[in-house]
This record gives sequence, C-alpha cells and structure tokens, in this order.
Amino acid sequence: ASCGCFGKPDTPPTRLHLIVNATAAAVAIAVAVNPSTAALAALGTQPLAGLPFLVFVGCCTWFTYLSLSALPALRRPTGATR
Repeated sequence: ASCGCFGKPDTPPTRLHLIVNATAAAVAIAVAVNPSTAALAALGTQPLAGLPFLVFVGCCTWFTYLSLSALPALRRPTGATR
C-alpha cells in the first residue's frame, strides 16, 4: 500500500509517517485555535534577524521529508542474498 504523499506510488506508509502526520495535525490545530503573530515578532529578537533559526527549520523540514520518502525504501529488503 502506498500513501501517495510524494507523488510516487511506491512510498509505503510507516509508523514514522503516522507520527509525523499526527504531530503536524496537532500543531495545525493549536495554531488554528490560538493564532498569534508572536512567532514572527520573536524572529526579530533572534541573532541575525532569525536567519539561523529559519535555516534550522528548513533543515528539519528536509530531514523529515527524507525520513518519509527515502528511509522506507532503504529499509525495504532488496532480495539480494550473500
């Protein structure tokens, strides 16, 4: 079975996929219930106007994408034996 999240029919859903989706849903609900502009204001108090933090968030997003798209394919048995 495929989740189809990344446009590839061979991307299998995993427990990690469930955890990431549940976490993203919880964050989205929390922001919808209590919207705030404090996060944007906090970037101004960060070093270099929050640029290092934004790079960190981008890296976390990229690693999450890789863990959902590439990791299951790497863990899948290839059928090769020694």
